[in-house]
Amino acid sequence: MPTESHGTHEQDVIEIENLLTHGLSKQLAFKSSMEEKFQNFYRHHVAITIRQGITVCFVAFAFMGCFGFLFIPTEAFWTWISLYLLLCIVFLWLFRIPYSKDMQKHHQAYLSVGLGSGAMVVMLGGFLVEPVLQGYINYTFIFVLMVIYTTTILSFKKAVFTGFGSGSIAILIAGIFQLNVHWPTFCFLFLTSNVIGLCICYQNERWVRQNFLQQTLLAIEKIQLHEMGEKLTALSRQDGLTQIANRRHFDESYKKEWLRGYRHHQVLSVIFIDVDFYKRYNDAYGHQQGDQCLIDLAQCIHNQVSRPEDLVARYGGEEFILLLPATDEHGAIKIAERIHKAVADLKLEHQASEVNEFVTVSIGIASTIPRSEDTKLTLIRRADAALYHAKSSGRNCWRLAPSLRMINDEK
Repeated sequence: MPTESHGTHEQDVIEIENLLTHGLSKQLAFKSSMEEKFQNFYRHHVAITIRQGITVCFVAFAFMGCFGFLFIPTEAFWTWISLYLLLCIVFLWLFRIPYSKDMQKHHQAYLSVGLGSGAMVVMLGGFLVEPVLQGYINYTFIFVLMVIYTTTILSFKKAVFTGFGSGSIAILIAGIFQLNVHWPTFCFLFLTSNVIGLCICYQNERWVRQNFLQQTLLAIEKIQLHEMGEKLTALSRQDGLTQIANRRHFDESYKKEWLRGYRHHQVLSVIFIDVDFYKRYNDAYGHQQGDQCLIDLAQCIHNQVSRPEDLVARYGGEEFILLLPATDEHGAIKIAERIHKAVADLKLEHQASEVNEFVTVSIGIASTIPRSEDTKLTLIRRADAALYHAKSSGRNCWRLAPSLRMINDEK
């Protein structure tokens, strides 16, 4: 799965860099996978824009209403109020988009219908009212179109449909009912507002798409840097030859488990393992074969523990060490016996050994419950002493360090 994710990231980076270098297509569209991601981004962008623009739109709309109340002739007052309330209903409906999951899912359709309806109400109002009021309606019409085009909440394609669609429907209705329309003024306002607005809308969407590409590229680079950091951290805690934990990893884990054992009064065990006559093995079979021997032994030892909290590490040279939290002496002995048998079953030839014709190991075991009077190295030193005892006892065996209770009793 990480490989697939990495591959997907690489493909996205190539596509994004290509788009940023050569520019977006005139159609303002990405490939299907990238377009889907953009639409999710754009949906979020629309929600934020509407939330942030509610106050501004409310103030502008209220100012337009106050302007009408103050300057519109008395005979046209109620006509103005009717149009104003209709637009108010449309805007209140659109302001629900950021707070409705269903409306957010189909936000472009709702925006197109809502803003188109608002523009159409204004145009039809201009056709229906008396000449004295048509000037105010024309200014309102320009305001509504600028809201449609400059807020960047409507995609360019939807803006074309909304602007020209609402105008076409209004013109059709005016023709059917033979309404009084001053066509030169209307056509000038309609075409000029739409052309200027669509140019603004087109550039806005290009900017939003470029912003999306840049943000996506930064997000991918951040993920890649995080993954690279995790890999470097893992490599710094891994033995380069055997691919198991290295001494640094062991030391970090040992400190944590020692403190945990001290806090919870929990037993902790350590097993030291040394390859018998490994230097002779290297001299007899060569360093390459010696490295392969360590690799095979590391995998064999690692296979004998099953709990996630157990740790197998290469302690240095031909020495391995096991950290076994919440494992008492009896549990540690069973694991040591499994390791001893598993190594014997490998049957790695070792003619230079003095104890067996195959590779063998010596094992030292120590267990304790961490106490305040003990140092963190106490347990490791006891396991090392047990390993020395096993080697001095003829090798190819395991020895258990005396418990601290027995040592204290002897004193």
